[in-house]
Amino acid sequence: MEALPLVRRLFHRRRLLAGGALAALAVVILVASRPSPSTGVAWTLVALDTPKSQLVDSSPSGADSMTWRASLLVHLMGTDSTQRELAQHLKVPTGEVTVVDPALATPKLPASMPKKASDAAAITLAPYVLTVEMKNSVLPVVSVVAEAPDRAAAKRLAQAGVSVLQAHASAGGRYESLIPASGKKSRTRRLQAFVVEGVAALRSKTVAGKEMLSAAIGVAIVLFLVWCALLSLVPSHPRRRLRAAAVA
Repeated sequence: MEALPLVRRLFHRRRLLAGGALAALAVVILVASRPSPSTGVAWTLVALDTPKSQLVDSSPSGADSMTWRASLLVHLMGTDSTQRELAQHLKVPTGEVTVVDPALATPKLPASMPKKASDAAAITLAPYVLTVEMKNSVLPVVSVVAEAPDRAAAKRLAQAGVSVLQAHASAGGRYESLIPASGKKSRTRRLQAFVVEGVAALRSKTVAGKEMLSAAIGVAIVLFLVWCALLSLVPSHPRRRLRAAAVA
């Protein structure tokens, strides 16, 4: 019964109500008519290996340190110096390049506050985004995924990411480590060499932008409901109130 006066009020203002519906429909048509933006995506895999590959040597020196070295390289890709290096490869301003490390972006405990904070931090407006991660924690294989405004730019960004990873290689063994190599129990400081090599072909594709139709429909519905609420709150004309009272 309480909704009946509201329905009557909206019925008396059906012309304004129809105008709001037409305006909401116009919003849907306007947004849906625009072409959805597309982006380019490129991806590949690189792996850390010993100079004398583990494929031909059963126990090369330093093989047991490849996993944590790969993890360290992934984390180093998110530094400012690495992002500047990537920007130099692409010949774009440093602010247009962002490196995402999912291992650091995802909270260990899926609580509400850490999840919201990580989601907010993951939002980036940079046109060039490079995502590097170790999808398997026991294999020294790094996944490289590049997103850019177009397919060619995505391929260049992925190639730049691979080049930067390879530049951090230590084929001559210039990094020292106290961690025993090849199962030896000696704690003697020794140099461990490693190389970074591609293990998968560089692939790329063009990804169509998300359809905006569903979002436009949602916005139109909200606008129409707000318009209905405003019409219901505006008081009726005095003459109409008198006429309604006389009829009652």
